[in-house]
Amino acid sequence: MWQPIWMLREWFRTQAPFPEWRPLKWLVVGVVLIVYASYWMVMEPPQAHAFFVIAPVGLMFAAYCWTFVDSPRWRRVAAVVLTTNVLYHAGQAWIHAPQHSLYRNREVVATAVRLKEPEMFGHRRAFAIDGGPAMLQRDSRPWDIQRDLRFLEDRFTVGFRGVVIWTVRLTLTNDRVAYRDVLYRTRYRDASGGGGEEHAE
Repeated sequence: MWQPIWMLREWFRTQAPFPEWRPLKWLVVGVVLIVYASYWMVMEPPQAHAFFVIAPVGLMFAAYCWTFVDSPRWRRVAAVVLTTNVLYHAGQAWIHAPQHSLYRNREVVATAVRLKEPEMFGHRRAFAIDGGPAMLQRDSRPWDIQRDLRFLEDRFTVGFRGVVIWTVRLTLTNDRVAYRDVLYRTRYRDASGGGGEEHAE
């Protein structure tokens, strides 16, 4: 969050040991203006992957910005930060792989590819040019969410400072359809049973 703010501040730096610093700053401004002007002329909303082609400009500008604070002390700080990030993402992968990995239910993916029915596994985003239907048609592959999903476990514990931790395990009984992320609704009530604030996740 701080890096782009710091890079913006560095853009106003006038003194630099590099003769190409000034042209590079104006190249960055030109690229930003081109991106904005390009999206004024199309209906497609901005998406991060569309900016990969201009990534070299941003990376080069960031590299020059880092030279202004380069020192043995800051290199040690950077090493600690990068190591922390690597460990954090490795831990995230370790935690989520058993539940969210494609290889956990590889048979469903393989069947969708073999039958050329991607809707068995997922849908394109609604605003995509060839986006699929919001849900699978029952005629081609029958499904009933009330019977396809079953609760194997439903319990809660009270954690630190009264935080309620729910543990829910589901099983799928339909061998023709794979459900994506499950949507659940939570309704909060006060001690008297009133309130009724509801959230969907």
